[in-house]
Amino acid sequence: MDGRPLRIGLIGWGTVGSELGRLIATGPLPLTLANLAVRDAGRGRAIAFPAGVEIGSAAQVVAAEDLDVVV
Repeated sequence: MDGRPLRIGLIGWGTVGSELGRLIATGPLPLTLANLAVRDAGRGRAIAFPAGVEIGSAAQVVAAEDLDVVV
């Protein structure tokens, strides 16, 4: 790696996805949650989306060329 954090795209913000997103944001590893895919971004969520994360569709996340990993 070139010293920059690994940029992650995450598909889903349910029980598992939101917890993984929290771990990425607070964990000790050099990871950045860059993109998030959800079906309805306007729907109320028990856990809010992280600030600064691009929200879109699964197709947009998979097609994003600036990501290192999609989960």
